[in-house]
Amino acid sequence: MEKSCSHCSKPVDSHGAKGYCATCYARFRRNGTADKRAPKTCSYCGEPVGRKGAKGYCGKHYARVARHGDPSISLIDRENAGGPCTECGQPAVARGLCSKCWQRWNKHGDPSIVLPGGREGSRKYTLNHAYFDDITTPEQAYWLGFLTADGGVIVNAKTYALRLELAEVDAEQVQMFADAMGSNKPLWNRRGCVGVSLDSWRLVESLECLGIGQRKSATVEPWDGPEHLMPHFWRGLFDGDGGFCRSGGSWQMSLCGSQFCVQEFAAWARGITGSRARERHMSHTAACWQWALGGSRMVALLTRELYEDAPIALRRKQLLAEGILAR
Repeated sequence: MEKSCSHCSKPVDSHGAKGYCATCYARFRRNGTADKRAPKTCSYCGEPVGRKGAKGYCGKHYARVARHGDPSISLIDRENAGGPCTECGQPAVARGLCSKCWQRWNKHGDPSIVLPGGREGSRKYTLNHAYFDDITTPEQAYWLGFLTADGGVIVNAKTYALRLELAEVDAEQVQMFADAMGSNKPLWNRRGCVGVSLDSWRLVESLECLGIGQRKSATVEPWDGPEHLMPHFWRGLFDGDGGFCRSGGSWQMSLCGSQFCVQEFAAWARGITGSRARERHMSHTAACWQWALGGSRMVALLTRELYEDAPIALRRKQLLAEGILAR
């Protein structure tokens, strides 16, 4: 039996969600209500909604609602968002839910709904669909970190896919990723970029359980894995979102990304180097946080922890790391 929209009684098609037809769902996502007219002032503070607001909130309070479900909780107030997940009992990160359940709520409006099963990608190419089911090796931890930085998850009515696209200079890295995933699918090369898209609902579900979902730039959090695997995870994250540079004859290291990833990486790096460098918010965009480290000794200590005897790394950064350690 065909479902009807809870607001206008029109049929609910594949473009709708949360009980709305496509039109009403678009209004709900934009205004917080399926009504035609959008509110002009924030329902929480009374300030103008503005261009960055949505769902009846101004930009500031919409960002808080999107992250925590409560406009009174600051984006950086993680203590108020803690406690056990109301769905599964794991540590909560937002809306009283853990990363896995929050991703499901964000997609389906219900944290108990998992991604539906389906065909395991194209039968034309091989693929290890269970690669991220259990992270037990340095290579798995590395690719999880790299995807946290540069990977993309695509979910729509027809596709569940994991995508990696890099500049041509890093084509070898994309091929290494495809090989690690057991895929013989050809890479694409367009507009100066090389990439691969792996169709698999199971891969998408596994990454969702690890906190990597759609539109993750501002919300993704680092993996909390075994201590002996975390340097490999951080190397993957640094290969994706970090970099080396020369300043005044000495080397510097920096990492950009989501607030939580940058904060956790900085805390881990401070334990190795003893640095007092602090992370900082670089712009009004929630995803743009940065941490930088200077000083020849501390850069060498962190580089050694990340890259010495590394079983896998981005080739051009591995070469820079070897040059720093050789000095």
